[in-house]
Amino acid sequence: MQTSSEKPCPRSGFASGVSGENILIFGGETESEARTGGQVFSGLYSLDTTTLKWERVDKFSARVSPSPRGLCASTTSSLDRNEGMLSFGGKTGFDGISDDFFFYQVVST
Repeated sequence: MQTSSEKPCPRSGFASGVSGENILIFGGETESEARTGGQVFSGLYSLDTTTLKWERVDKFSARVSPSPRGLCASTTSSLDRNEGMLSFGGKTGFDGISDDFFFYQVVST
């Protein structure tokens, strides 16, 4: 499938969910992370399934932005009648583990 625009780099262990016509991808890690302490990612990307266009949609302030992480749990969810993706925890580096929740919502403009 051919997609366009800024797409996420190759990664594994990312969180994913669906919001309306959008597939959401957050975080993840490089293939070598588990063995050598490679790189974990932040960044929320959305793929519009009608246009096949990627967009980086995380516009968080530094205070509320989740730290880079991989292997977090995620599910499609609703919060105050807003559909989005809920993620929990994750591996924040070679030995770090997180226990926080984040809710991601795609707002069409």
